[in-house]
Amino acid sequence: MTQPIDTTRQIGSSLVSGDGRTSFANSMSVSTSDISYSFVKGRKVLDGINLEVPAGEFWTLLGSSGSGKTTLLRLLAGLVSPATGRILFGGRDVTKLDPQRREIGFVFQNYALFPHLNVARNLEFPLKLRKFPKAERDRLITEALDLVHLSDYRSAFPAQLSGGQQQRVAVARALIFRPSIMLLDEPLGALDKRLRQQLGANLREIQQATGITAIYVTHDQEEAFSLSDGVAVMNQGRIEQVDTPVTLYKAPGSKFVAQFLGETNLWSGIVRSHSGSAVSVDIGEGTVLCSANRSHTVGEAVRVSIRPEDITLSANADVANAPGSFRAMGTVLRETFLGSRKVVTAALADRQVIVELPSNVRVPSGGSPCVITIGPGAAVVVA
Repeated sequence: MTQPIDTTRQIGSSLVSGDGRTSFANSMSVSTSDISYSFVKGRKVLDGINLEVPAGEFWTLLGSSGSGKTTLLRLLAGLVSPATGRILFGGRDVTKLDPQRREIGFVFQNYALFPHLNVARNLEFPLKLRKFPKAERDRLITEALDLVHLSDYRSAFPAQLSGGQQQRVAVARALIFRPSIMLLDEPLGALDKRLRQQLGANLREIQQATGITAIYVTHDQEEAFSLSDGVAVMNQGRIEQVDTPVTLYKAPGSKFVAQFLGETNLWSGIVRSHSGSAVSVDIGEGTVLCSANRSHTVGEAVRVSIRPEDITLSANADVANAPGSFRAMGTVLRETFLGSRKVVTAALADRQVIVELPSNVRVPSGGSPCVITIGPGAAVVVA
């Protein structure tokens, strides 16, 4: 039999503290231990998921369709149960706990607002379920609308709101009963790019203002980078790499992560020397001094990743370069203008290279010779 929900803690709290700032002192860490899940017997959708999300941080599950990120979010919410493993909130095992007892707010992709209820009544719904007194419900509705800057829309119905306003109502409803954790399943996916950026920034501001632990699902790398304290990159039911956005981009741990997180040049080579985190790799046209996430042996075949913006292209072979830089002659193939930047494709002896430059940098015309330079440490060994 389902136990009644204890509302004592929520009733005694407020979305806004005495000094006018929002604060969720009850935010919890989230961790999973060896989680697996199967839709069909024998076919694992998630396999061996281990994740640690600190309390009060904004983390993103990032991956393509079918990677398992939404399934993992649903497991955290208690909407489905894992085949193996444990889920802990603040160190407490909640693996077998009903969703309503997990103290989570959930923002669905389609927002799931009740069309026949106005904004205030939509926000009141989770409070009524938890049997909050009428006066407390009215106060929390007012505070939640203030938090998402929709105070003038109490009486509006969902159909009268823009997509962005509906999203903010959904966030307010997820936060109104003071949960410890907020889960968000691609809530910006149906919006255009500019609105996604604006509302993503609003989400991040709300999370930072409240201090709530937030776990967000998306397939958009820019969204993940701009919002997150930490990102878990998922691929075919496994976590490929977990780190800060900067580290994931600058030091990808695998070929998949390097390619998934933006444009990159992936070249094969042979390790010629290794000292600490510095690895010298022979790529045929010369030697590239790379950084590495693990030890490698001399003679080992590896791949190196070099981001296009970390490569210099010049018409002048006499330009000085840092000691240890890779330099090779090439030929410009084409140039693509992308507003504030341009992408140049050039040919080396037996490979092509993609270079990203500011749009105001002059580039030799197609068919002209050029010089390609890669500074020491700009490349990273990924496999």
